[in-house]
Amino acid sequence: MKKRCVIVSAGDFSPADYQPHRDDYVIAADGGYEYLKQMGQTPDLCIGDFDSLGYAPSDCPVCTLPVEKDCTDTDAAVRKGLEAGCTEFLLLGMLGGSRLSHTLANLQTLSVMAEKHLSHRLVCDGITVRALAKGDAAHFSEKDNCHVSVLAITDTAAVTLRGLYYNGECLSLSNRFPLGVSNSTVGKNALVRCEDGVLLVVTETK
Repeated sequence: MKKRCVIVSAGDFSPADYQPHRDDYVIAADGGYEYLKQMGQTPDLCIGDFDSLGYAPSDCPVCTLPVEKDCTDTDAAVRKGLEAGCTEFLLLGMLGGSRLSHTLANLQTLSVMAEKHLSHRLVCDGITVRALAKGDAAHFSEKDNCHVSVLAITDTAAVTLRGLYYNGECLSLSNRFPLGVSNSTVGKNALVRCEDGVLLVVTETK
């Protein structure tokens, strides 16, 4: 079984964010296929309605989705990874791009993996995003030098922060007020732990 699922979508992409592993299960979501092609990589599956790519690839298995559908191509790719039994996800090409709505939808999709307590990272050129459900934690080492922001996805959430510039136990957050934006590592081991609800943890290189 291939443990790590790598999904490449059509947003902003940096080849430096992807170091291939031999056992990766690689899925291109529509226009993400072009990024992989430029790297000399052939995905294990290409999925989408192909409105971005403009054609269906012929060198790999293809899952064609209808243009009129309830999910995004990226969401469908995540679900294919789950069906394949993957327990770790690396998500690329999911920020930026030409449509803000797709970026927001991709961030919402992270909650699917958080609620299943699966390891995942959405990575884009110095930015890493993870979603945490109750009991999950993000850890930082003393060598990490980054901004850390914590935002509630659910209506309310609770978080414990230790070892950061701003800290607290079981702090209440709301998805209507960005209280957790712009925290920071301070050169020691730190953690962000979700005590309730679902959180987004965004780290940005200083």
